[in-house]
Amino acid sequence: ADPDSVLREVLQDKAYYEHSGGGVTLSGGEVLLQPEFAGQLLRALKAEGISTAIESNMNVDPSVIKELLPDIDLVMCDLKTWNFEPHRKWTGVGNESIKENIRLVANSGKPLILRTPVIPGVNDNKQEIAAIAAFAAELPHLRYYELLNFNPLGQSKYLALAEDNPFSTAHPLPEEKINALADAARAAGVTVRVG
Repeated sequence: ADPDSVLREVLQDKAYYEHSGGGVTLSGGEVLLQPEFAGQLLRALKAEGISTAIESNMNVDPSVIKELLPDIDLVMCDLKTWNFEPHRKWTGVGNESIKENIRLVANSGKPLILRTPVIPGVNDNKQEIAAIAAFAAELPHLRYYELLNFNPLGQSKYLALAEDNPFSTAHPLPEEKINALADAARAAGVTVRVG
């Protein structure tokens, strides 16, 4: 699809967006890996008066974010671990540039939602969540920090890729544990939601 065909599809629901106050969220994969497409679509949506949001892991050159920010109304992004090495171990990339890009968005004045997918054995401890929450508490224009409980639905992707899933026996955290992590995050002075 090209941006024009996506826009035509979206415009069929323009009355709904106007009535509900909603808009369009570009997510992925990773939307920022297609900056030309995303930029064209975001500009077109804004020209039509439709609110825009993106979901991103923020692992791109800052120039991409700077170019797209004028046409984005809300940024939702993930920070999976606080420390560089565990982030690199579990995602394949470090997180220093991700943190800098999150700061870039926060300092731009755009509303921001920071999220952490809580993964058993990776970041499901109070120290990790409290460290990310302390970072979140310093971000201007942060709406809230969201803890996303582990979702085991990725197993089919590992099977399709014929790869071992290191989380094949993992389960969502019990409500008591995810709530304790949320309390640890709140202690850092940030508004927390659990999803």
